[in-house]
Amino acid sequence: MFQANTDRRQQQRDLTDDLEQERELRRKKDAFLDAASHHINNPLAAVVGFSELLRDRTRDFSAGVRNEIIELLAIQALETSHVVDDLLIAARFDLDEMELDSAAVDLRAVVETATHDWASNQRSRLEVSGNAVARADGHWVTHIVRNLLRNAAAFGKGNIRVRITEGFNKVVVDVVDDGEGVSPEEVEAIFEPYHSSRQSDRLTPSLGLGLSVARRLARAMGGDVRYTREDDETVFELSLPRLSLEYDSYGDIPDVVIDPMQGRPTREAISEVLAAGGPEMVYQQLVDMRAHRRGEERVVGYEALARFPYAAPPEWFEVAGSAGVRLDLELAAMRNAITGFSPANHDGFLALNLSDSSLTSSKLVDTLSQLDPGRIVLELSEVAVIKSYEVTKRFVDSLRDRGIRLAVDDVGAGEIDLWHILRLEPSVIKVDMSLVRDIETTPRNRALIRGISSMAQDLGIMVVAEGIEAPEEEEMLLELGVQYGQGYLFGKPRPLEWKTKVLSD
Repeated sequence: MFQANTDRRQQQRDLTDDLEQERELRRKKDAFLDAASHHINNPLAAVVGFSELLRDRTRDFSAGVRNEIIELLAIQALETSHVVDDLLIAARFDLDEMELDSAAVDLRAVVETATHDWASNQRSRLEVSGNAVARADGHWVTHIVRNLLRNAAAFGKGNIRVRITEGFNKVVVDVVDDGEGVSPEEVEAIFEPYHSSRQSDRLTPSLGLGLSVARRLARAMGGDVRYTREDDETVFELSLPRLSLEYDSYGDIPDVVIDPMQGRPTREAISEVLAAGGPEMVYQQLVDMRAHRRGEERVVGYEALARFPYAAPPEWFEVAGSAGVRLDLELAAMRNAITGFSPANHDGFLALNLSDSSLTSSKLVDTLSQLDPGRIVLELSEVAVIKSYEVTKRFVDSLRDRGIRLAVDDVGAGEIDLWHILRLEPSVIKVDMSLVRDIETTPRNRALIRGISSMAQDLGIMVVAEGIEAPEEEEMLLELGVQYGQGYLFGKPRPLEWKTKVLSD
């Protein structure tokens, strides 16, 4: 009995010694990593450093500690391969050797491909919602999404969400994580190729290279990558061109809706939409950007936008024009917009789009009669075909006498015709998003917007910039004298529930 107790005590002492030795080895490993963290500032250096550690000091570590180091080595080796890919892409851009395809890209499938090699514990953190089809190069879109998800996995805390949505002329992939985000000092630098940010495990991922490559690829395909903070979450937004009908394979879309030979909505589909009480309408807010920069929300109005199944609104209105029912479709859209707009719950005006033929129609006044005229702004595109300025001006003056205002829309989408604008005497000028995009790097666009703003100020005309998506664009527009804005930065169009028979069928 005495000997058995002695043996047990000896086993306990041996176990205690082993645990203390294991703790000491782990302290040595942690001390090494602390010392090395000042030199391991990129994945390639990490791979070299860990390899040297295993070769020179492997006998100092237990099997468990060696396995930990090998796991870190594998993670950084994979990261190194991604960095090499990004470097090669950047080099091909610099040499003008990038080749981009243009085809239908299923964005939900892209996310699945980008996360195919994720470990099960990583995948459990990921939540994906929505789907859309982009017109882009599927290989490079996968590379962009992979880079954004790598960033979210590195800097997020618990969860990563991917939201896929479809807009009027583009699709959006939002990669959202619950990390602390980028410091205000870093916001301007995160898309620079050699920018890096510290991580909790003392290693430094090459954040800037992956983001700069993602942005360059997206812009080369007609999209963009932007960073924002929403409700204490980090959001990287990838936008890409929406798939247009000329690229669509149509699949199971019924021929009664889309003509498979012409790739356009059919006349029967337009009749179905009108008979079912369509089109459906969504609303996008116009805001005072000065108030927005102060952290205040001041909505000055809403633009009503028509939505149709499968095809873009311009295609539906174009077919309606060739079928002789464009006036009917435009008036139906305006009636639905007014019905869905509650003056009691929304501040400001309601902007309605129309063509010259609708503007000069005798049916227009009756269509608008359900809303206070002082809250109606009619938007006539700058590129609209005006058959007779005298006739159009007479109708505009009659509407103005009732309190209805006129806006000239899409200014800058074509050649800017100031004479066209001034002859109509609008109350509002809307600057097209083509002038807003890349305004920070395009002196010509800045000069045009500054000129429009100065002229409008002299004449007492309100100027609204469209398609604003980044704080940098908002800041530049304010410097150029534009006070009001519209775009995804302030809010996306808010959809109503589809009710048309065409879509339900």
